[in-house]
Amino acid sequence: MTKTKSVKTAARRWTEEMKSALLLLSVLIFGLFLSGEAAEYVKEGLNLAVKCVIPSSFPFMIISDMYVAYGRPENIRILRRLFSALFGLSPIGIAPFICGNVGGFPIGAKMVSELYTLGALSKNEAERLLPLCNNPSCAFIIGGVGLGIYGDVRVGFLLLGAVYISTATCGIITRNNSDKNDFTDNNIRQSYNFVESVKRAGTSSIGIISFISIFSVLSGITKNHIKNLPMCCLIFSVLEVTNATKTFSQLSNFSPCLALSLSAFALGFGGICVGMQSSVFTSPSGLSMKKYYVIKLLEGALSSALVTAFFLLIK
Repeated sequence: MTKTKSVKTAARRWTEEMKSALLLLSVLIFGLFLSGEAAEYVKEGLNLAVKCVIPSSFPFMIISDMYVAYGRPENIRILRRLFSALFGLSPIGIAPFICGNVGGFPIGAKMVSELYTLGALSKNEAERLLPLCNNPSCAFIIGGVGLGIYGDVRVGFLLLGAVYISTATCGIITRNNSDKNDFTDNNIRQSYNFVESVKRAGTSSIGIISFISIFSVLSGITKNHIKNLPMCCLIFSVLEVTNATKTFSQLSNFSPCLALSLSAFALGFGGICVGMQSSVFTSPSGLSMKKYYVIKLLEGALSSALVTAFFLLIK
């Protein structure tokens, strides 16, 4: 028994030593060869965040605080019935669902976390709702990807439809009435403090900028040092949605169906970068991201399948 324990201790010590050695080697390689390159990509990430992401998300974060305090879309009877019937979720989830899909990530994650903290959503309900309301904004899919990357607004609407249908499908698949909260207006009644709202939006923006910057470095170094296009496509589809859709568009001349199907997957999944931006809000509230990634992978796969089916039908 003592011998077995000593072997386990030695193996654990060796693992720790190897981990420390690899980390030290990574630091040395980065410092000697990649620091200048990384600095440029950090600038690109900061530029992207300051020019595109924060201007749209910062005011929306403040507005969403006001919406949580005073908004009552769940009082519209047809929305209550439809939302509960389709997804088996409390009607209070209508607000983050609408804002998250119109305004784009991570607004939905922010609102879900706040509603869970206030007791308006159960934990399981909040974790199921989170991936359904954390999609790219309509403007990003139609204008940024469709018109900006592919040069055709119709492509944007096709991708938007695929993402929305896959989101609704995932909501129906994961439907469960057993953990639904009994909604009462008192669950979310709170005073709105504009100063605190601006401060929270500023703090959250710093977290979002940080993740965009680090993933800009990872994407840039990958693009520079891995010249194999299929491998880059695979890595970007997991890492970050903007670089993924740009890279996939390069396949358009070879196969428009493949390019758009892969872009649909990237938009449906959102990437680890978006998941980590969302964790800025979910971590303090104690919500787990495990269910989020499983459902988002399913959303990505369904979005890709829908676009592929569309191409097969029009042939």
